[in-house]
Amino acid sequence: MLNHTNVRASDEIENPDYYLLIRLGDLSINYKSLPAELWRTMLRELTKNIRQKGLKPTKVSELLKGWNGMQVKWKCLDAELQEAVIEAVAGMNEDGRSTRELANAIFYLGTLEVSWKEDVSEERKKRILQGIVKSWFWNARDISNILLG
Repeated sequence: MLNHTNVRASDEIENPDYYLLIRLGDLSINYKSLPAELWRTMLRELTKNIRQKGLKPTKVSELLKGWNGMQVKWKCLDAELQEAVIEAVAGMNEDGRSTRELANAIFYLGTLEVSWKEDVSEERKKRILQGIVKSWFWNARDISNILLG
């Protein structure tokens, strides 16, 4: 049984594709085992939801963790979704309060084989680095996640 205590029911109803992707990752379900049309539909809806509503910092790192559990690689995602996710990561720590989420997101981007050089624009690199600098507290785990990512 999956633990949904940290998820509001209204969130799941509002963003079912997002939560389904996270839960499939929790179960280590390889994305290639899903029907292709289902996979494309979930990603299309996710892209639309990110563009319309954005993602909170905790949601970005949870989504990337879920994709990691599903063995998703960055290159298999369409360019529009890649752009939306990188933009969400770039805006994660603008207030300096999402240190752990930013560190986790960077780590999971690395596991998805995102190329810092090829897949992230100079402007977004700058914003991500500014988010790292704005953090007033980094613990050893956070620093490790950033370096491994």
